[in-house]
Amino acid sequence: MFSDIAKYLKRKTLQIVTFEVDETAIEHIRTNLPCPAQLTSTNYATPGQHYSHLNQITPFAQILLELKKTGDPLLVIGGDHSWAYPIYESGPPHQTILRSDAHKDRWPIDFLCRGSYVQIAIQLGLISEDQVLDLMDHNDDSLLKMLREDNNLPKCYAIDVDCDGFLAEYNWPGLKFTQGMGGNITKNDITRAIQICSPEIVGFFEYQAKEDIGFDCLDYILSCGREMYLS
Repeated sequence: MFSDIAKYLKRKTLQIVTFEVDETAIEHIRTNLPCPAQLTSTNYATPGQHYSHLNQITPFAQILLELKKTGDPLLVIGGDHSWAYPIYESGPPHQTILRSDAHKDRWPIDFLCRGSYVQIAIQLGLISEDQVLDLMDHNDDSLLKMLREDNNLPKCYAIDVDCDGFLAEYNWPGLKFTQGMGGNITKNDITRAIQICSPEIVGFFEYQAKEDIGFDCLDYILSCGREMYLS
């Protein structure tokens, strides 16, 4: 008990930022805050555009940069996964980002969208290929084994989570992107990753309130915010 109290005193506030989130879900967050928290709700349009136009930092990344100055952990909850791009924008040079996603999101196209944002972040030099760590990799499960068997992961600046990577049995948002098959990521996998990596930012994407029965997924996301606050 005393160790938990000490951890709470260490942190000031959990910063929760939402975008493309239904008002009913925002109200659920307001009434179910997992710890001392500040909620910022944004309504910017999805940042889809030709990557050559991304010569200025996006407005959402500016919000993240301002909130980072507080030194508080940031929990991002959003819809379209292209909104993860500002997390890559707002990171320090040579940062490492851990991804949990049923897809690589490295489409070789010149338009920023949910399937290309990682590739564009790499093209623009925001991050290098070897700094993007895919927890759910169909060709290489060494990172997931490291987490589950060795209880270890590399230090990372952020964790970027797509709801479609979770087990289908949870029946959480994002299953439509895997034809209902889901992924192989468990709730414990992400919780342990947060505890081990102590990231500055954790983002959950492709969240849709209308697909979240009883706000089960949202409550789990908020529990991850509490882990960030305590870690």
